[in-house]
Amino acid sequence: MKKRVAVFGRSDVQRGSPPYEQAREVGRLLAENGIVVLNGGYEGAMEASSLGAYQAGGQSEGVVCRAFSERTPNPYLSRCIWTSDLFDRTRVLYERADGYIALEPRTGTLWEVVGLWALAKAGQGRDKRLALLGATWDRIAVSLDRGGIVERNLLKWTISVRDAREAVNTVIEDFKTVQRNYAPKRKRTP
Repeated sequence: MKKRVAVFGRSDVQRGSPPYEQAREVGRLLAENGIVVLNGGYEGAMEASSLGAYQAGGQSEGVVCRAFSERTPNPYLSRCIWTSDLFDRTRVLYERADGYIALEPRTGTLWEVVGLWALAKAGQGRDKRLALLGATWDRIAVSLDRGGIVERNLLKWTISVRDAREAVNTVIEDFKTVQRNYAPKRKRTP
C-alpha cells in the first residue's frame, strides 16, 4: 500500500508566488518518491502540491468538504474524498496520512498542527512525523515553548525544516525508521 503524506497549507497562496512554488516542489518530490499527496483539495498551497504531484506523474488526494459548497476542488487531484464538515475533513486528513508536512501557516494550517499536537499529547499519532516548513514555524514554536503553551516533548517530536527537499526527506526517513522498527521478524531458514 502506498504511503500518504498530508500537506497542510494556506488557501490564499497565489499561483507563481514563492510559497506556491514551494508547495508545488513538495508535491513533486513526494510523487517522485512514490508517495501520494494528501491535502485539503482546494486552491492555494493545496492546488500547488497537487500540481507538483501531477507534473511528476504521481497521485494526489483531496479531502474536500460539503460545507464549502462555493468552492471547487482543484483540477490536479487524482481523487476527491468528500466529507460533511471541517471537523470530519481534518479527521480524515489526520487518519489517512502516514506523515505530515505543514507549510507557512495561516489560521487553518495552524489549527491543523495544533490538533496534531493535541492528539500526540493524548498518545495518538506520534508514530507519524510532523515536519514544519519555514521560518514562521520557528518563531511560533519558540513562542509556544517560552510561554509553556505546548509541551517541550511535543515540540521535539516536531521537526523544523528549511526547504521542500528537507521536509520530504524528513518524512521519508521516518518511514524507513518505522519500517525497520516495526517490520515483522522473518523466520530464519536452516
